[in-house]
Amino acid sequence: MEWSVSTTIFSDKPVGILTASARGEKGHEELVLIIKTLMAKLTPDTTLLIKGIKGKINQEGAITDVTTQSELLKFIHSFQDIVL
Repeated sequence: MEWSVSTTIFSDKPVGILTASARGEKGHEELVLIIKTLMAKLTPDTTLLIKGIKGKINQEGAITDVTTQSELLKFIHSFQDIVL
């Protein structure tokens, strides 16, 4: 992404940031800052940090945590709203 800072390639483009990690706060914050610097179209609802992901999915990779499922659906709908 660094090479794109001097371009307008991300300007006004819809972007969603999803971070699924053990913790991930710092990495997520930095990604949000970079995307904002690139002037992409980003809202608080099109960013989602899922902490403790290993405890929220089963062996098949399906989300088992109801709160995470709900947050992910909200994220998806919010992203659809800025794309359309």
